[in-house]
Amino acid sequence: MTTRKRAIQSIVTLLLILSSNSGIGQNIGPSSQSRPVPIQIQADEGIKWDQKRQVYIAKGNAFAQQGENSLHADLLYAWYVRLDGKTSKIFKINAEGNVSIKSPEHSAYGKKGLYLIDKGLMVLTGNPKLLTSSEKITAGDSIEFWNLKNLAIARGDATIFRGTQRMRADVLTAYLAKQKNGGTALRSIEADNNVLISTATQIIRAERASYNVAAGIIKLFKNVRITRGESQLNGDRALVDLNTGTSQIFGAGMDQVRGFIVPERNSSGSGVLGRGSKP
Repeated sequence: MTTRKRAIQSIVTLLLILSSNSGIGQNIGPSSQSRPVPIQIQADEGIKWDQKRQVYIAKGNAFAQQGENSLHADLLYAWYVRLDGKTSKIFKINAEGNVSIKSPEHSAYGKKGLYLIDKGLMVLTGNPKLLTSSEKITAGDSIEFWNLKNLAIARGDATIFRGTQRMRADVLTAYLAKQKNGGTALRSIEADNNVLISTATQIIRAERASYNVAAGIIKLFKNVRITRGESQLNGDRALVDLNTGTSQIFGAGMDQVRGFIVPERNSSGSGVLGRGSKP
């Protein structure tokens, strides 16, 4: 590294230390530190400080790290505003090319990333995916992660993988919860439009679904179809208990549940499709 490049990098690091609450780590989760944690930025092809546009540009295998959180990309833009004559504040970060974000809780990947620091919002596009300790979330369009709310919204052929379970919809809203081991896991999921849920024993379709992950209960609404083997039931609403393997389906008003049932061979009866009380 040349002397000039070292000098530029030192200036950038110093200014980012002075930036109040401008951490890269906030895109994954809020820092437990009461004081701003220094941000280190490195790039193979150097760092440009454009004072007129008020942006730092790191190019070529760019790497930014704050504490245990890191952000990699081919190109990084860190936009700042001047608060007074001595301090500045990073308010937006753009990442382009092979974006990866890693923290102790989870990691995320995409081709492009936009982080709005004041809102605590990271938006990933370009085949984005978000990995927690026990789930994987993918999307065709974008994944929004609201770190202050522990909320992820996947749009466009969005899919959540959890063990042998898979939930797909046009839009998936995942509510996350922090675990005692320091990781994060799904608490609940809201699915909208073209919902498809597959488990080891059945395939479920609906227009809308609400999944309580801890309880293992899925509520489904509108144009519900539950298929198990050669059996299928159609209705307006359904309640599925993944823990017991039972499914209840209901009609709307005077409409009855429709479908056909083929007896399962060697079935214990605990997982038979059936009707029950209102969910």
